[in-house]
Amino acid sequence: MSTLFHGYKKLKYGDLSLLYKEGEIRQVCLGRVQIINAIYAAVRDQNWTTIPFKVSKETIEKVEDGFTIELSLRYSMGKILYNARMSIEATGNKLLMNYDGEAGSTFLRNRIGLCILHPLKECRGEPVLISHPEGSPTEGCFPELISPDQPFKNISGMYWTPGKGITAGLIFEGEVFESEDQRNWTDASYKTYCTPLDRPFPAKVEKGDQIHQSVSLMVEPKTGPDQPLAIHNNTSSIPEKRILNLDPDKTYPLPGLGAMRTTELKSMTQEELKILSALPLHHYRVDLHLAKDQWKEIYNSAASEQHHLGWPLELVLHFGANPNQELEAFLKHYSPHPVTIRHLLVFDQDFLSNKELLNQVVPRLNTALRDIPVGGGSEANFAELNRKPPDAELLDFISYSICPQIHAFDKLTLMENLEAQPESVKSALSLMGKPVSIGALTLKQRFNAVATDNDEDSQPLPESDPRQHSSFSAGWTLSSIRNLALAGASSLTYFETVGPRGILCRQDIPERHSPLYQLFKEILTGDPRQVIQTESSHPLEFDGLALQGQSEGKLLLANYTAKELSIECAGLPGIPQKLTLKPSEIYKISYTP
Repeated sequence: MSTLFHGYKKLKYGDLSLLYKEGEIRQVCLGRVQIINAIYAAVRDQNWTTIPFKVSKETIEKVEDGFTIELSLRYSMGKILYNARMSIEATGNKLLMNYDGEAGSTFLRNRIGLCILHPLKECRGEPVLISHPEGSPTEGCFPELISPDQPFKNISGMYWTPGKGITAGLIFEGEVFESEDQRNWTDASYKTYCTPLDRPFPAKVEKGDQIHQSVSLMVEPKTGPDQPLAIHNNTSSIPEKRILNLDPDKTYPLPGLGAMRTTELKSMTQEELKILSALPLHHYRVDLHLAKDQWKEIYNSAASEQHHLGWPLELVLHFGANPNQELEAFLKHYSPHPVTIRHLLVFDQDFLSNKELLNQVVPRLNTALRDIPVGGGSEANFAELNRKPPDAELLDFISYSICPQIHAFDKLTLMENLEAQPESVKSALSLMGKPVSIGALTLKQRFNAVATDNDEDSQPLPESDPRQHSSFSAGWTLSSIRNLALAGASSLTYFETVGPRGILCRQDIPERHSPLYQLFKEILTGDPRQVIQTESSHPLEFDGLALQGQSEGKLLLANYTAKELSIECAGLPGIPQKLTLKPSEIYKISYTP
């Protein structure tokens, strides 16, 4: 089984199947149609941090046409302690999850309870009927473009058609639910959750407080002469071919690729600079917080690094309470110490580019630094851009950041959420009508833009992801570049240069370089100009990035599984039709266009 599904049990009930692990249900499917992406319970504190838990007393029993599961969960972090019991009953085509929780300490929370994730492919644009605790049901649709607001509120039930001849329904008890578009955080799903966000939060939970919630899922497959039920036994047991389809008639410009200055070090070593200079990156992102004392030191260090690296800077100007004074101080320092600048980005203290700030600083920047594009939007997630879009008239491009681990942290979630990255670009282009630059792509959040606790000491940077320098991270990045290029993004900034969040791992120098470094070297060397459209039949198992220049073409392939894969390539002359990919590795095939 793929490493993405490590630890999950595949269970069947009625005509359906699902994956199960430690109280979480994933990929409820009728044949090859996904009904639900996930059902799980979460405890989230006042800063929207997901509280980790441990499972005990878990039992799984088979029953006629299904199964039952009983388990206990203990959530714990700092002073937060929460205990819960969960039961899952699945028989026929019905599934019931009960969740009973009790606070073991007093703390502030933003959310406690059950969450349901609806898959994009089967739901996007589809009609849904919403029932309410009081009153008549209402009709709606799962949004096509990313909705900044909750598309469905005050929910007691939902009914929709996930595929031809299939009807599905959810019934909620114990709390009022609502839905949000999780593509705002580049999660590949719509989420139905409790408690509604129009209720005050954070809310105080007293020790001993109890809750009971439940969710019921019912699926009705309909069969007939025109609606064959292509599931189970013969049909679903036949493995589909693994195919990478390439269409050389559909090409897209390779976005500008850059990296961020490391937050771990004051400066890089000469050896690190030498190794990194072999990567012809298009820009080097440097953040200057102009209201803080250290910005001149950072600027001077970045200028020295640019001399060795040869990368133009993407300068990110973070303004404080006095934008005009701070800008003049920057220009005064820049004038005798100029650097080559590819882009400028401007943000306020709320991580946004508000109209007042843009009116103050953009005309002055345009005068002092002619012909340098100025961008803005959200320094945080697409959600903030979507809810508070800037005045695009003063900007040359729009920017926001992407992190695949806002809500969950397992490998399966990271790979599933790649589907939402191009969705954000599509919505940003529709919303703003300007080129889209992804200002920072990282595995972990760089900061918490929605924390309600304003004490900076209580919000340290998340630890670096231990997978940063693995082949999995390189494979994730390969698919991310492919998806965002095909969506029309103009510029992408990935990770830091060196260190635990970097492209280059310090511990590997000089013996070897990390898979991320090798990936960027393969992408950027030669004359790559265009990205060819590709589509993987099994994107959670393998994917491909096809690059083409005037004299050289490359196909980079990533295997995400722990097993050897046999795949077929179709549509591109010069590429072998049948390939074998070894586990957890990236392969390069060169060809002549």
